[in-house]
Amino acid sequence: MSVRCTLENLITMFPRWAALVDHGGTILHCNEGFAKRFTTGPGVPWLEAVRDSGLLQAATAQAMSVCKYSGLEVPLPKGDGTLAPAWCDIYPLQCDGNMLCVVVLHSTK
Repeated sequence: MSVRCTLENLITMFPRWAALVDHGGTILHCNEGFAKRFTTGPGVPWLEAVRDSGLLQAATAQAMSVCKYSGLEVPLPKGDGTLAPAWCDIYPLQCDGNMLCVVVLHSTK
């Protein structure tokens, strides 16, 4: 089993909203919670899916460029369009020769 396949299996079973994202920012794989919460799935730019205000874009770029974990609280849209604070964990990693990152989001309320 490849490293990417193992990551996808872990993301599928993860209890919080989680996704595997490539170096260009496209969702390669996400769990059911992420897909339901953001009404999106693989093939979509993840920052577009969560309607990023710019904070996540900067944190993702920094994490990917220095290969170091980044975490921050950001406002994410709820189903009714209002914003609610959420914590974002970005874990950059080398996987099968590619730069990927695992994104985990969870509510802070």
